[in-house]
Amino acid sequence: MLPRIKELFYIYQKNIYSILSNTNRLEYDFITETLSNITEEDILDNEHLSSYSFVISVEGEEINASRFIVGTKTNPELFEKNALNMLNSLSISPKAPNGFDWYGVGWDIKNDEIKIYFLKKDLSEIYCKEYCRSSSEKIREKLYDVGKKYTKMHKDNEIVDQINSNYYDHEIVNKMTSFGFNLDTYSIYKNKVTLYFD
Repeated sequence: MLPRIKELFYIYQKNIYSILSNTNRLEYDFITETLSNITEEDILDNEHLSSYSFVISVEGEEINASRFIVGTKTNPELFEKNALNMLNSLSISPKAPNGFDWYGVGWDIKNDEIKIYFLKKDLSEIYCKEYCRSSSEKIREKLYDVGKKYTKMHKDNEIVDQINSNYYDHEIVNKMTSFGFNLDTYSIYKNKVTLYFD
């Protein structure tokens, strides 16, 4: 595991939210192995497409720090094999859409969701399939149009701008920055602000 990722993951587990203590053994192993497989190329090439992300949602007084995404841009075949092994234990077995590679898996522990992301081969789109983690029931599918400054998320017949910026004025951003995290992207949807850190 790259030293920076290892350090950030440890800091998040200890100070913000323990992802690993809220996952089963196969999920735990998958997360740690996928983090270990992330390369410098995964981080530096197309940096607006992240291979890992610590996600915090804020809605009024409610804060959800139980969200985490991990993936790859460099080894989709191995990632697919490992992801399916883990997802099958949850009775979830999605297929990549035509023209897309396996890209990421995201958890929202608080809302009992797991999300699988597929990246178009030309990097122009991300396709997401969302499931209920405990029941394996499919919730929805989403499509993202990837841009350098903005990514447009098509969700529930609405379009949400995800802004690729390391500045958003919020106390959580200040706290995360003090721990060594960088804000990569944020979005505002209805009354909810979602902050993506790496």
